[in-house]
Amino acid sequence: MQFWDDAEREHCPGFCGKIVLNTSGPFDEYSDCQPCPWGSQVDVKSKCNECDSNMQGYDFAFIIFHALAPLLINILFIKSYSIKQKKQKIPRIWVFLQFLSAAFEAVLSLIFTLLIYKPIGSLHVYTCQNNFLYEWYPMLFNPLVNYTHIMRCTSEVVYPRYSLPFANLAFNLLNLIVLRSIVYAIAYAKSPIKIPSEPYYAVLWTLPILAIAHAAFSGIIYYIFPYITLFTSLALNAFHFAYEGRKNIKQILRLIFKDPDHILMLLIHMMLFGFAIFSLYLSTTWQSYNPGYKSYAVVAGLLPLPSIFYILTIKLTVPPRNSTRAIR
Repeated sequence: MQFWDDAEREHCPGFCGKIVLNTSGPFDEYSDCQPCPWGSQVDVKSKCNECDSNMQGYDFAFIIFHALAPLLINILFIKSYSIKQKKQKIPRIWVFLQFLSAAFEAVLSLIFTLLIYKPIGSLHVYTCQNNFLYEWYPMLFNPLVNYTHIMRCTSEVVYPRYSLPFANLAFNLLNLIVLRSIVYAIAYAKSPIKIPSEPYYAVLWTLPILAIAHAAFSGIIYYIFPYITLFTSLALNAFHFAYEGRKNIKQILRLIFKDPDHILMLLIHMMLFGFAIFSLYLSTTWQSYNPGYKSYAVVAGLLPLPSIFYILTIKLTVPPRNSTRAIR
């Protein structure tokens, strides 16, 4: 135990801090250097202060990214296995119900996750302000005292950006087991054709992999997730159109507007692309100079750009059948 005049002279190493024990006396009483409690952060004076900052736009976009990742994986598995099972002629309503269930799972998981963080019961979440990559890995900076023993002061310095995605994945797993099982039970009772269960088990395997990836690379993902989303949206857009084979512009447009599945996938691509562009905007200093509504208008205008670019340039990848090339 230390009083403030003594505690002020001693600076705690690493991410260790002092906790206030008593404030009723003439001097505040502080603990010795130790890990800060969950939901608090050490300041420059080595005091553990409770995290009470409002979550900024980029931080919230990071949380949305972790909510979108399971949803996108669900959609990919549902779509891919429905294509493989075309010979069974699965009614489109059951594929749509799986998409709808995946969307509900993602939305409910995000809501439940936000509700369990301070302030509990509110969608508003407090956070700690951080600016450096090393703050994501405090276990690597435990101080070595007198070259004899390690003072373990590992805590969530970047609260709640490290633990929140784990909670979101846990709720995703719970919602998957409950909601998707209901969909399969209804399909088993109502549909004469067996609905493939492969998407269900594929996601069960994928969610733990996402958790491991976040545990190891969370700090890196935090800084590059807009680029990951941008690359994913562009790649999915290209693969989606390329999967339909060699078609000209008219055939592609006719295919898009006649099939609801293509319209849905096109909307998903646009949503991912818009989210990536807006996340990149939030990561820059431009947001402090430009009004929000102007940035929203710019992002909205860019949404169809990848699809339009692919459709307009598709003729470059489909040469005329009667073209000949000289052989030298």
